[in-house]
Order: sequence, then C-alpha cells, then structure tokens
Amino acid sequence: MLVFSGIKQGQRHGYFYDLTTDKLTNADIEGLSFPEFASDGSLYFHQWQIDSALMRVAIGDDVASSPFPIMSSHFSSRFSDYSEVTKQLAYTSNESGFTELWRASLDGTERVQLTQLEGSIYNPVWSYDGRFIAFTLFKSGENGLYFYDTLQEQIKKVDTQLTYHGKPAWSHDNQSILISNGSNLFRIDLNNGQVTQALDSKAMYGYENTAGDIIFANQENTQLWIKPAGSMKEQLLVDNINLSNNFAWHFAQEDSTTTARIYYFNVKADDYRLSYYDIDKQIHHDAIRLPERAFSRSSGLTYIADKHWLVFTSYKSPQIDIKRIKAQYLPF
Repeated sequence: MLVFSGIKQGQRHGYFYDLTTDKLTNADIEGLSFPEFASDGSLYFHQWQIDSALMRVAIGDDVASSPFPIMSSHFSSRFSDYSEVTKQLAYTSNESGFTELWRASLDGTERVQLTQLEGSIYNPVWSYDGRFIAFTLFKSGENGLYFYDTLQEQIKKVDTQLTYHGKPAWSHDNQSILISNGSNLFRIDLNNGQVTQALDSKAMYGYENTAGDIIFANQENTQLWIKPAGSMKEQLLVDNINLSNNFAWHFAQEDSTTTARIYYFNVKADDYRLSYYDIDKQIHHDAIRLPERAFSRSSGLTYIADKHWLVFTSYKSPQIDIKRIKAQYLPF
C-alpha cells in the first residue's frame, strides 16, 4: 500500500494506492501531508491548513508599516495584477472549488468571478488599456493561453502552437502577447495569429514596457537584460540581482514621484526580503524584511503607483498538526 499527498486547486489531499489492485482511494482528509507508517501499522501524518492572501505594504513612507491584508478569507487568493486604467486587481481564487479568475477593488470589495473554466488559472495580467486580462489555464493535462474581454465578457483561447505557456505579458500597444514555452520567448500577434521569436537569448518570461522595450532575466536569475524597442541588440540592464525565479519581479514605470524600478523577491537562505532596484541610480534597496513563508515567491507581485503600494501573495499563519490513524481504521 502506498500513501501520498497531492495538491489540487490549492488544497492538499491524501490518497491510498493499492499496488496489487491498482485501486486509488481518497483519504477524505484535507491537508494530509508527509505520511509515515509506524511499526504497529498506524499512519502518522502532518495535517496542513495553509491558505494564501493578498497583502499590501506601503513603499517609501516616512514611518515603516507592516504588511496589511487586502483580501483574506478561508480561500486562497494569488497572482494579483493591477490595472491603472480600471483601478482594479485581477487575481485568482479557489473560492468556487476551482482556481478561477476574479477581479476586485483595492479594498477587497466588489469581488467578481470572471471565469467558470473549472481548471487552474495562473498569472492573470491586464492589458495596458484595461480591457483584456491574459492568463494561462491548466486543465485535463493541457496548458493553454487565454484572455478575458472585460467589455464583451467573453473568454478566448489563443492558438500559439506551443505546448507550454509561462507567464504572459502584453505588448505596449495591446496587439500582441509575449509568452515563453519554458525556453524561448515568443510574440503572439492577436490580429493574425503569427508566432515569432522575440529574443535571441533564452528566457522564461519577458516584460514589455510602454516604450516597447523588452526586459527579461538570464537563466541563472542573477541579471536582468533589456532589448530596446526597434533594436536587434540585447543589452545588460542590471548586472547583479538575486531573483527568486525568472518571473518573481515587477517593472514599475517612472512617474511624477518615483523613478523606474524593478521590484523583486530577494531570498538568501532564511532571509526573506522584498527589494527594488532603482534603474536611474543603479542602486538596490530593501523595502521590507519578512519571516520565512511570509510571501509566495512564485505567485507574483504588482505595484500601485498612485498609492505607493506593493501587493504580493502571503501565506497566512499555518496550522500544522501531527495526527495518527490507527491501523484498524485504515481503508485496507
């Protein structure tokens, strides 16, 4: 008999698998993790209850502030992205039982579920004009690229000819989407469906700013590079940076109060920080230092310029218990 745990729609579940009959049985125990049989046949396991929430932290205040919840519930909210046009957050939530696309106001109210695809949605990203939200969907063993039209309230799948899709990014004119197949970055023209390679270098993710420049990380996540609009040459932008992964960063445009910045998750051993790089001054700054598991390194972050808020996904205080099921009560 094999006992294992898996994560489905953001929730941990335990399963029993009979190696002789190939029968799979759901343990019906939420949060079952790290199972271990004792010599008397009893099963010991961790029962994890860890949900995620959207948090904000003020950047540049005279008085330092702790992260404050925007959205906190018994469900997991992740992958927030802010639109300066609509003044809304797009994000994912498993509130319906599946990880669907939602949007809400900055105070966490006016929440609306936008999709009912009954799969797992990742990395929603607003178009610059605030009309579309691009995202990736995992369902039935397939990974596809989609976008939601907020005006027509319709969902469209994009034919990319790719078998895998990373985090999407909109072009500055909203006419194409940048997406990686896990190795190379491609541009998908939404008007004619044409697929072209956007960079010579390999990249897991590329961001295009309003000037049309493409910014991307190297494979080691230690540098950021830029391909200026209209240029065929890729140039080094940040020569020393500690990115948690290839897309664990956010480019913030220059505005009337701050210079252009790269916000990123900065993790060294058990030292967890939210940091930023000032592109003009070429200096790294730490915005806040946080305890381990205070943020999800893979669930994205976004910046709200008019409020100077950095919004990220945080794990709520975990409840982890060690439990036992006596041998006579096991389903085999």
